[in-house]
Amino acid sequence: MLRLKLLGELTLEVDGVRQELPASRRACSLLGVLALERRAHPRGQLAARFWPDVLDESARTSLRSALSALRRALGADADRYLLATREAVALAGPDQVWTDVGEFEQLLTEGQLEDALELARGELLADLDDDWVYERRDEHRASVVALLERMAAAAEAAGDLAAAVAFTRRQVALDPLSEEAHRELIRRLAVNGDRSAALTTYRRLADRFASELGIVPSSVTRELVERIRAAETMPQPVAAPPSDIPPPVASPPPDPPVPGPPVPGPAAGRTTGTVTLLFTDQVGSTETLQRLGDEEGERLRRAHFGLLREAAQMHSGEEVKNLGDGLMVAFVSAVDAVVCAITMQQAVHRARTTGELEFAVRIGLNVGEPIRDEGDYFGTPVVIAKRLCDAGAPGQILASELVRALIGTRGGFAYRALGDVPLKGVADPIPACEVIWEASTEVRVPLPPLLAGEDRGAFVGRSEAVAALDQEWATVSERGLRVVMLAGEPGIGKTRLVREFARTAHDDGATVLAGSCHEETFVPYQPFVQALRHYIACCPPAELAVQVTPRRAQLAAILPELEDARSPYGPTGLGAEQERFRLFETVSSLLTDAAHLRPLVLFLDDLHWADQSSLLLLRHLARSAKGAPLMVLGTYRPVE
Repeated sequence: MLRLKLLGELTLEVDGVRQELPASRRACSLLGVLALERRAHPRGQLAARFWPDVLDESARTSLRSALSALRRALGADADRYLLATREAVALAGPDQVWTDVGEFEQLLTEGQLEDALELARGELLADLDDDWVYERRDEHRASVVALLERMAAAAEAAGDLAAAVAFTRRQVALDPLSEEAHRELIRRLAVNGDRSAALTTYRRLADRFASELGIVPSSVTRELVERIRAAETMPQPVAAPPSDIPPPVASPPPDPPVPGPPVPGPAAGRTTGTVTLLFTDQVGSTETLQRLGDEEGERLRRAHFGLLREAAQMHSGEEVKNLGDGLMVAFVSAVDAVVCAITMQQAVHRARTTGELEFAVRIGLNVGEPIRDEGDYFGTPVVIAKRLCDAGAPGQILASELVRALIGTRGGFAYRALGDVPLKGVADPIPACEVIWEASTEVRVPLPPLLAGEDRGAFVGRSEAVAALDQEWATVSERGLRVVMLAGEPGIGKTRLVREFARTAHDDGATVLAGSCHEETFVPYQPFVQALRHYIACCPPAELAVQVTPRRAQLAAILPELEDARSPYGPTGLGAEQERFRLFETVSSLLTDAAHLRPLVLFLDDLHWADQSSLLLLRHLARSAKGAPLMVLGTYRPVE
């Protein structure tokens, strides 16, 4: 027998042995349709449904390929389970093909409610993201909500108010904008003696309605809450509920109360409460990948996702999942979500301008309180965010008006109102706006503390030294890298001379970084660590995403704050010399990229105390950064 589990992730078992699903997403989606819609499907309709944008003959060819992939997954007895003729395709009947959704519906019909509820855990086809899935997923969720409502009413009728409350809580979690479900939960909590929880539930409902829908709860709900507030003793039934609220059964609670089924909570580590959801989508990725080939296309795809993940991490985003062509990210703060979206667009624009990437990206944002289950988010807020992303043009950020209203004047963002936007798969148009962003390659890193301090007295003399530094700086503009050393006795004024030169260069538009060596502290690469840490701390987020993303793992060797769970720095299997060369190349390429954005002065102070590693890195930089508008300016004491 073939057993298909559709609740949660799609799984496939043949005679009790789990089988690998087809590698093709279309084949898996086709299997989902056949399993949910147990009838004969004309081939032409299936081909048009899954490949609507190609010619009929090409669509039928693609359908044949998907069916072939399904047969391979089903094994030797595939023809027993998959009934495919020249005209139609279907799965065999229940005696050959069992599905958990079919079993759920059968249990409902037979009145076996507890067994049906136990089976109905997890979203329908949680790992599929095709348009048709959303509608079927909502239909199944509505069936589960109705089941919970029946079980809660039955538990209350039997006098088991604790179980009734538990069932109603699960109903509210699945349908968080249902006022009727919230009202029943409020009433049952009050009847069960938990007046405080009832009022807290109402306050949460009122806050959610205000932030997401811009409305207040109905007069029926407000009147119920007023009666609860006015009640002096609990837990007697609330007097005279409105006609649309079933009166509670006047029976004492059992002793001890029978607890209801456990209420599923958010997965550990997941954002809770109201969240802002961000979806991204690569534009034109399929055509680009086909043109570039698998290897180069995969490199670009990884670089693209690296930029997006870097931006999400900068702004406290929680990556929920990779959708193949984009990411789903959740944020506690709507402001963080919008800033992240702008950073993503700026970073992608920068990478495309320099030829590092060819993909454009579109982004959708929505805020709400989605359903949380098994480390994922579901529900209407998720669907709207995804559909806003799909409706965007390359380079656009589309957000629901709820996001704009929640942020208010914070963040100083600019918007363009779009009115009511029709979204695929959403019944009513959604009020939306476009978040306006500008490309930014302005890297105005402030002077480092080593050079920004106040000086005592006026700077006089040193005209020859100043002229020599100015000449070297002019040579950098014309020919690229210069390494300049200032030698002198302690206290002769080397640092003051560099400070004056650096300030002038910075005022003229250069980036200035600085690091110093210390006699007492032996830290490998100390001056470079100090210089890079200042640059990374002050660099604009979009530029930082472009520059740090491909180098994070290597830079984490000397900058531990860059280490994260995605790319922890650790053993790579390379020898010590190879690891050191990779680090040298990483630092050199980062400084070279920064110099090509703005001419760069790298000041290394007191090199007479530098460790051997720092000197080797300096030598490597001098050899590899030729052509970059970069001046490495060092000081040392000859007597040392």
